[in-house]
Amino acid sequence: SSRRHHGPPPHSALDSDDVLREILVRLPTEPSSLPLASLVCKRWLRLVSDPVFVRRYRARHVDPLLLGVFIDNGGYPIFRSIHDPPDRIPAEHFIMPRDEWGDGVYWDLIGVRHGRVVVFSRKRSVVMVWDPATCDLKTVAAPPEFDDNEKIVFNGALVCAATDEGHVHGDCHSSPFNLVLIGIHDGYRPVYASFYSSETGIWGDLITTECPPIYSMDKPSILIGNSLYWLFRGDEEGILQFDLGTRRLSIVEMPPDLMYYSNRSLQIMPAEDGGIRLAILSCQIMDIWECKTSSDGVVEWVMEKKIELGVALGLGRMGGMDNLIKAFDEDYEFIFVRTEKGVFMIHLESMQFKNLGSQDDFYGIIHPYSAFATAVGDLARGERWNVGMIERSMNESVSKADSTGAGAAVDNTADGSVQTDPEQGMVDDENLENIRNHDQRVGAGFKCEYCKRTRKVGSANRLTKHRAWRNHIVVACPGVPPKIRKFTRFSLNKAKQRKKESKHRRAKKRTANLQHQHMGSTFEHGGGSSSGYEDLAHTGEPTETQTDTLSSEETASELGKAWAKWFRSNGIPGIKADCPHFRRAMELTQQLGAGERVPTGAQIDGTYLDDIEEELNEHM
Repeated sequence: SSRRHHGPPPHSALDSDDVLREILVRLPTEPSSLPLASLVCKRWLRLVSDPVFVRRYRARHVDPLLLGVFIDNGGYPIFRSIHDPPDRIPAEHFIMPRDEWGDGVYWDLIGVRHGRVVVFSRKRSVVMVWDPATCDLKTVAAPPEFDDNEKIVFNGALVCAATDEGHVHGDCHSSPFNLVLIGIHDGYRPVYASFYSSETGIWGDLITTECPPIYSMDKPSILIGNSLYWLFRGDEEGILQFDLGTRRLSIVEMPPDLMYYSNRSLQIMPAEDGGIRLAILSCQIMDIWECKTSSDGVVEWVMEKKIELGVALGLGRMGGMDNLIKAFDEDYEFIFVRTEKGVFMIHLESMQFKNLGSQDDFYGIIHPYSAFATAVGDLARGERWNVGMIERSMNESVSKADSTGAGAAVDNTADGSVQTDPEQGMVDDENLENIRNHDQRVGAGFKCEYCKRTRKVGSANRLTKHRAWRNHIVVACPGVPPKIRKFTRFSLNKAKQRKKESKHRRAKKRTANLQHQHMGSTFEHGGGSSSGYEDLAHTGEPTETQTDTLSSEETASELGKAWAKWFRSNGIPGIKADCPHFRRAMELTQQLGAGERVPTGAQIDGTYLDDIEEELNEHM
């Protein structure tokens, strides 16, 4: 019999690198696309890591992807992804290097645009431009005019200055850029601007314009056409405009109807004709106004539309006075809104939306970040990230599926020695103690064993928030395991709830005492004679009546002089007396009367400050 000879196996189209490249270059732009492809085999990794391929991939897909947001976390920018696994990019992928300046420098996050992050150090009077994708850092000394105590940097912005044909913003790693710093005089006016070009390496002359007193300018800039815009608050609310072409500062007045919106939150947005729009959120209603210029050059605001968020999104009631507009994304025109149901990313034209989760993960001022999601190739950190990111995301997906699958119900009737984390299951006292042992006191401060960070001062509460990524005043721990971080947040939430309940009990008791004092100490508040009670501090015995020897006008004058003396001796401008928190403290003091002991400075800077830090952060 003849022996059958088998020929070589037929060639597959995928054996050709050229054909495979044409397939891979058509992968979607999700963050996981190229990292997943790189895990198939070494050949695929070699192809998608080739700088030529990466450039083709970017050129084909043109637009950068909205990857997430950066948040100012106590002097250090941290990243939050807006994507679900496996496209979720871990926060530790985008960590700003500290080597040059060390841990003692506080960096204000003042802008994120065109794939770069801008931070400013008041202590060093230095601006740093950081490219999260390549870890490239450029430092620029602030203009000398801002290097004194009279002019304070309030905000700033970066704009890519590339003029190459076909250049796409978001792929600006080595492209030239322009910086704008906005400062305010220590008397709250006038406002200043300084312009810097990386091509010349020189700051221009200081630019100024008159304005009403400005107290804050928290939100990031918005680039519309060739101008940058900032919202400001002060004696009045307004919009500051900086024209990049003419390098001129000007003030844009607000809609006259602004005064009728209570509990308002504002956001500048671009209009279709290149003008500006203003979103005003009041409770659940968002009104969109557009600034139009008539043929006679008269500027007026016109109401464009009204949106009731709960109805438009089909989610019912979404909170009230605490709703805030957090940010606006210039590239994809998403508006970020904080509600009691979570932080929502909403496209106002299509009304498509996504719930990003709890507001705890998006506290403080947020800055949307768009860039090309090529985690391999010419990005310096890609090789270290691609495998870890995918494995982590896959594990999160599997864990989430397991915990929400059939039979995954959790018995919440645990005894006192076990604490339940809804996301992580049971953590007993022994494991909790092991978690706490990862932090050790060092003098008046602490050292975190997860990230080896040492802080010279700080309470145990701040140490916990460092590990939980909870407070923008405390630098987040980049090395804490996700499970530990989530459980620590759960513990903080429980502590916060206990404080809230305790505060509620004290308030009820105080209200009852005030009612009792008002009605008379011997008045019986119930049915029988035994139901009444007597406050020995306010008995019916005769008391010495205080005689006011001053007229009401003289009393007001003396009070004003006393406050003026205190404000002046402590170097505090008198305008700060209009701060709503100060006014509330004074009103409460008057209501409680002379019998209530005034807290000491140590108490205010200690326990009370810890109690209200999170509440203040939510309104920043």
